[in-house]
Amino acid sequence: MRSKSVVDVKTISLDDYFNNKKLKKYVFLKIDIQGAEYLALQGAKNLLEIVDIIHIETAFIDLYLKEASFNQ
Repeated sequence: MRSKSVVDVKTISLDDYFNNKKLKKYVFLKIDIQGAEYLALQGAKNLLEIVDIIHIETAFIDLYLKEASFNQ
């Protein structure tokens, strides 16, 4: 049996990260973060206004603990 542990990870929203960055034409955003894609999208509202293409992992069944469902 595997023991469980908690790891604290500092995060920043996509909007905050890209706030002062100059992006060129044709912005491609790929998100594959093990069930936290919905949380990332919530922090990317401004960025999404300039994104041309999004590639995002989507599952129709629950794969990860506390992940958002497809219908959200």
